[in-house]
Amino acid sequence: AWSQSFDKLMKNKLGQKYFAEFLKGEYSDENILFWQACEELKR
Repeated sequence: AWSQSFDKLMKNKLGQKYFAEFLKGEYSDENILFWQACEELKR
């Protein structure tokens, strides 16, 4: 479950979307965008 594992949350596209929405509210959404770009480069 996402509430028990941040890693599971970040491996799930929907989880990433929800987390990005949360970060927008915290004015930190650029952090998730950076992480997603890094993950894309790894592939």
